[in-house]
Amino acid sequence: MSPKLSVVVPLHNAEPRLARCLDALAAQTLDDLEVIVVDDGSTDDGAVLADAYVRRDPRFRLVRQDHRGPGPARNAGVLEATGEYLAFAEVDDVMARRAYDLLAGSLELTGSDLAVGAPSGPVAEGTRLERHPCLLRDRTLGTKVFRRAFWDSCGLEFPAGPCPDPPVTVTALLRATAVDVLPDAVRSRRPGPDTGLVPRLAGARSVRRLVAAHAPRLLPDYDELVLIDIELRALLAALPDRLPDSPDAVLLTRLGAELLAEIDPALIRRFPSIDRLRLHLLGRRMLPELLVALRYDPRDGTPVVRRGRRGRRYAEHPFFEDAALDVPRSVYDVTDELVPEARIDRASWTREGRLRIEGHAYIPYLDADGSRLRLWLTGGRWRRPIRVPVRRVLRPDVTAASGQSVASYDHSGFTAEIDPARLGAATEWRLYAAVANQGLRRRRMVGAGGLRATGRELAGGVRVQALPDEWGLLLRVRPVEVELTGHRRAGDQLELSGRLARDPGLLARVTATTGRGGRWVRGPIEASRRTDGWFDFRARLPLAELIRDPGESGDVGWEITLAGGIEVPLPDDFAETDYRLPDGSEFVLTRTRTGLLHGVGRVPLHALA
Repeated sequence: MSPKLSVVVPLHNAEPRLARCLDALAAQTLDDLEVIVVDDGSTDDGAVLADAYVRRDPRFRLVRQDHRGPGPARNAGVLEATGEYLAFAEVDDVMARRAYDLLAGSLELTGSDLAVGAPSGPVAEGTRLERHPCLLRDRTLGTKVFRRAFWDSCGLEFPAGPCPDPPVTVTALLRATAVDVLPDAVRSRRPGPDTGLVPRLAGARSVRRLVAAHAPRLLPDYDELVLIDIELRALLAALPDRLPDSPDAVLLTRLGAELLAEIDPALIRRFPSIDRLRLHLLGRRMLPELLVALRYDPRDGTPVVRRGRRGRRYAEHPFFEDAALDVPRSVYDVTDELVPEARIDRASWTREGRLRIEGHAYIPYLDADGSRLRLWLTGGRWRRPIRVPVRRVLRPDVTAASGQSVASYDHSGFTAEIDPARLGAATEWRLYAAVANQGLRRRRMVGAGGLRATGRELAGGVRVQALPDEWGLLLRVRPVEVELTGHRRAGDQLELSGRLARDPGLLARVTATTGRGGRWVRGPIEASRRTDGWFDFRARLPLAELIRDPGESGDVGWEITLAGGIEVPLPDDFAETDYRLPDGSEFVLTRTRTGLLHGVGRVPLHALA
């Protein structure tokens, strides 16, 4: 009977790095697989090591051929593969233990053509490249599993040469009618031998022709996301190590200029000024000046000047207004880059029950002295904004932390108080700032940085939480559904106790869920009605099941919810507690950054040996 998955591993003179790769494949939770190691004419003992795996594990096979390169080696492996799904691993790849379970399992559920592990793009099932062009950024094979029927229908085959992956990967993405993008990181990768920038750039240019021929609408995405942001950045990063008159530097400059000549200049205008300057000099093959610009670090502080009747701002990067070089002034225009910095540094509750916030806000490169600041809360389309009174304070630490000496942000500080009584029930609010300075007016959502969530229960059974997330500060007002009043170890169980606003029902369960493949552990909830209409509860989870499998890497984090998904908020002063098992493993009950009940299971160090 054919296996579910075939994994092809090309091998050439990589014996020291091979064992970790093959050990990770042997330990996969998806055991219905075959591993085909293709020895591409190795002269070391790599094939001997691979043969040892073949002798002790019937899922491994070894194919030998004369040295023809990584592409033909993969093709030879594909010809030998018999699985319903197809994957490729490099000797420098260490696949996560559940990697193929997740990727192949997703294809089983959705029927998609291929599955991709993080971090290729937004999580999605059955998507297409046109919807998520960022998939183009990951052109490697190790994060993907292909449906074999799809592979064969596309006639996919690896080219000869040092960079065989991108043409095949991009062709597959272009031809796929459905792609699953998973949130899970499926591999770690150790640095392997460098294939060299020259063949890498040539391969990127070849793939560009492929995109232009089969999906011209995606060409701007490929140019921006791959050519400029990955390949040309790699070229620019490598140039400072070369001498200006070295043949290698001259060749790389020529290749970079030729690539730039094919790219729409409008795409380059989307990048920051310092990048535009470097790309401009590269396009004009001005290597000595380019090396100066590459060694220049704008983070050390760049003066910004105002020019023209429209009051545009320009950064004084190297060669600004140098008549001899005649670099266009537009290259130095940073007007649209002057996005304000606005952040909350601390949040606390006053005795009167108001949320007190302390933070800073300024426009980069401009002295904050004399700037004006306005704060307000927005609660969606149907709610009127709420103005938040601001008091300005001195913050010399903000200037010191900025790492530059061009502008002073000492006057950027502020404090403000928010009255939760003005927010209403069952609402969510975002905090915005508007900064005006030297004729510029800029607004943005206020960030929360490393702020820790804080909450307060108000009269009337309402809870207000100040939550930091990737966008900024979120103020959430919700009826109180649950309160955790205690936790303890009861035999081999973790017992949680508290009160619920409603009857959880006879079949209610407490559930602990982990993101690693969606594993879950459930336990019973016992509840009894109180005289005030609330329900006292006790919920239990088996501690041993919350400890990770020793074969997995890293701790296991658990989201703990009650009765159909009720999240459990914790007070700001919740004390983290360790529950240890006889074997030395432990389960840590703690609080997430957003203030919710969370658990972490871990095994003792000796179990990892």
